[in-house]
Amino acid sequence: MVRAFWQRLTARLVAEVPASIVVCEFDCRKPACDLGHFATCSRRLAGAAREAARRGD
Repeated sequence: MVRAFWQRLTARLVAEVPASIVVCEFDCRKPACDLGHFATCSRRLAGAAREAARRGD
């Protein structure tokens, strides 16, 4: 019963970070990016390539 409650609570409080921005969320010091910088960000693109290689895409 406690486990089910905890799972429901954490599901509401903690959202999963989409793979497309995981590098931005955890490895970048900038609090936010405009769309122009996001589209060309070398850190984000390199992280996305590493993630795709890890998954085998």
